[in-house]
Amino acid sequence: DGDGNSIVGKDSGINLVDARFNTFLGTDAGKILEYGNANTFIGYRSGYKLVGFSNLSNGCCNTYIGYKAGHESKNGLSNVFIGYKSGFNNIGGIQNTFLGNRAGYNSDGSENTYLGGWSGHNNTSGRRNVFIGHNAGFFSSGSDLLYIENSDSSSPLIYGDFIQNHVGINWDTGTTMNQALS
Repeated sequence: DGDGNSIVGKDSGINLVDARFNTFLGTDAGKILEYGNANTFIGYRSGYKLVGFSNLSNGCCNTYIGYKAGHESKNGLSNVFIGYKSGFNNIGGIQNTFLGNRAGYNSDGSENTYLGGWSGHNNTSGRRNVFIGHNAGFFSSGSDLLYIENSDSSSPLIYGDFIQNHVGINWDTGTTMNQALS
């Protein structure tokens, strides 16, 4: 139910109660959603478990594109997940941008930017991270970090800490940054 929804696909958006201006394309896309506006889910089971709340505080303004993108997201708000299973386990994240195959797969943090396949894959609760490159930040568990790398190395080509305003080249992430460039 609701105005301005465009729904195509078996059981896509089947549980809508009060939701407006959503676009769902693909089998089971947005299947569980009851309340939520201005979401775009394209792909098999994209946004599958997003519920939203009747006060529309969450479940709004998300874009999930790809097979099971944002699949487990229950209360997402203003997220963009593009790629096969990107943002898969992001249950309640806010304002994340994940681009790439499994980017942010296990991430449940907010305000992260992960660009590259498997980037930020296991950063479960980090916030305000920027990971660029295939597998960048794969094992990272912190917040306010910068990784530019094309592997899951613990010594990325470029590593930074936004809180300390430090950046290092080929920095071992297990050491402090008190001697890094700033």
